[in-house]
Amino acid sequence: MKSYFEQVTEYRQKIDEIDQHLLRLLKQRFDLATEIGRIKARYKTDVKDDQRESDLISAIEKFCDDHHLNKEFAVNIWRQILAQSHYIQNTVKNGS
Repeated sequence: MKSYFEQVTEYRQKIDEIDQHLLRLLKQRFDLATEIGRIKARYKTDVKDDQRESDLISAIEKFCDDHHLNKEFAVNIWRQILAQSHYIQNTVKNGS
């Protein structure tokens, strides 16, 4: 039988792998936000799309309900992700 330390270490290694995967996915998401920012700059449209964001938050809430996840926690995370996406797109639009 594995020791306490071995068991915990095994799970922590899996968590570390998931964390790295999450960061890679965030990088991909922000790269796409950069491209969207370029398109919005070209067409002179607003960075913020309230309907898109409302739809996204609704989808996140539904996913959380369906999978027994903390909805408030997930929505807070996505608001931070959206804020960073806005920052990236504004930076691209303003040529910074």
